Amino acid sequence: MLLSAVDFSHSLLKETVCKGDLVIDATVGNGSDTVLLATLVGPTGKVIGFDVQKQGVGRSWLDGKELEGDALTKALETAYARFINDTYWLLMPAKML
Repeated sequence: MLLSAVDFSHSLLKETVCKGDLVIDATVGNGSDTVLLATLVGPTGKVIGFDVQKQGVGRSWLDGKELEGDALTKALETAYARFINDTYWLLMPAKML
């Protein structure tokens, strides 16, 4: 019997993600996969999640708690600055070709 796409992807994650890993969920959606990833990486790992769906835009969590106000602003500014810096270093070698 074939597994559903979700069950198959979850089985692959369970086989490859380890405690302490840094993983990215690029389609957070309702967060069910993000929760699975957080469980798999454990307290020593990190899950970074992104989404562009309307219900998730502008919302951020840190250590399982939704950020609001100044804490949200600071976290988004920090994430944006890191994204810009990391993107530069990832793309720079391609620009040099």
